[in-house]
Amino acid sequence: MHQNKNVAQQTSSPSVSPGTRVQQIIERSSIQQKRVDGIKKQLIFGETIKDQLSESYKSLSPKEKKVFRKIMDGKIIKKYKLQRTCSKVFRYTKTRVVEYSHRNVDVKYQKNRRASENRNKIVAFLQEDVNSRICPGKKDYVTKNKFTYQKRYLTNTLKNLFKEFCKKYADVKYDPGNVVSYSQWKNIKQTYFSKRSQNNVTSLKSAKIIQEIEISDLLTKFEDRLPLFLAHEGRIFHQYKAIKTLKQNMTNEEILIHCDFSENYNLKYAEEVQSYHFGGSRQQITLHTVVIYSRAHENDLKVDSFCTLSESLEHGPGAIWAHLFPLIKLYIDNRVKLLHFLSDSPSTQYRNKKMFAFITNGIYSYFPELKSNTWNYHEAGHGKGAPDGIGGVCKRSADRTVAQGSDVSSFSQLVEILKANCSGISFLEIHACEIEKFSDAINKAEVLPFKGTLKVRQVRSLRDHNTLSLRELSCFITLLELYLIIR
Repeated sequence: MHQNKNVAQQTSSPSVSPGTRVQQIIERSSIQQKRVDGIKKQLIFGETIKDQLSESYKSLSPKEKKVFRKIMDGKIIKKYKLQRTCSKVFRYTKTRVVEYSHRNVDVKYQKNRRASENRNKIVAFLQEDVNSRICPGKKDYVTKNKFTYQKRYLTNTLKNLFKEFCKKYADVKYDPGNVVSYSQWKNIKQTYFSKRSQNNVTSLKSAKIIQEIEISDLLTKFEDRLPLFLAHEGRIFHQYKAIKTLKQNMTNEEILIHCDFSENYNLKYAEEVQSYHFGGSRQQITLHTVVIYSRAHENDLKVDSFCTLSESLEHGPGAIWAHLFPLIKLYIDNRVKLLHFLSDSPSTQYRNKKMFAFITNGIYSYFPELKSNTWNYHEAGHGKGAPDGIGGVCKRSADRTVAQGSDVSSFSQLVEILKANCSGISFLEIHACEIEKFSDAINKAEVLPFKGTLKVRQVRSLRDHNTLSLRELSCFITLLELYLIIR
């Protein structure tokens, strides 16, 4: 019995083709060779029809699925008692006819009936005056499905209310076989005809896909991915805490530079013709925003804001150092020995092998006073900070000038407007030739790739030892100890 069950599971697996499933059935059956071809053809036809109908059923609308279920509930299906088999193959709820007051009414056996009851219990529990408070205002209401409900505010957190609900309804359970749906972003291959190459071209396109899955499988997937999520959250917390500790314990020999590329600014006119407004001839300006933290003797932490602008749209390692070097020169003297950098972690800008190589050797050739430097990266997707605020202030100031009737039509005009309206920010111009000079110097060096670059969140370099340390998390205690030993 157990063996037959395993055979049925193997033959009904969606990853196995109909031909393979039929061949498995024939091999396990004692059928004469003369009759194999005819039986095999009929079985393949049945398995193919089943797979095709199952695939087509998933793409139907709710109304079309209802019609499909009525078709599959015909006399022949009932004659051979295949209703349950159909419901398992196509995953729909069964229906039966029940007599109420001499009328035939279609009644669904809903698998999620218990889930619906649990939902009603949760709603009733949250609407109790002990757990929520109703709003008295006449405008404090929401309308849903043509029903008006007065707003209620919870008196406690959902976490604590969930604990109270579990105490009150200890008998509430869920059916692991219930099917739920969720949205997920996926890369889908899409084929289209290219006029340029006169051929069909396949490309990847991101799309939000509705996934259907049983609760038991969903819980398994959640448990598998939970360690990755918790590790991600732990890195977020650690990086923020490490940078906060660095700011609190900085000495007058250290400087922290927090930098980020702001979104390119589009030059604008107060009045624009349609062809310019919707066309692609609008000039863009690069904005690289920087916040520098320093400490003079034992005084409080000093914070300075900068914004470097360039007509070059290059955002690579050469452009980064071209934007940073004029600012570093303002602070580097015989007193400063340690230089810390902080940024987000895009691999095309701040976190790559060329940046690692320049941190190891290049920066000391320009600033021999330095003993060591570190570059720290926020966790991916969580790199917003003070430099983003500088970019927002600059763009709003320029847009306000345009709204008042003035034009911002050139690079020099934008710089003048920002200097006049943003008194708390220092502005510097970076020419394209300076970016090319740094790019040529960085690209000349032959650098081997480092496996595990995306895991790096701190790069540490010691000049005297000519070494580079790469870490998954930022740590400054060991760095200070090493510096004291070297000094």
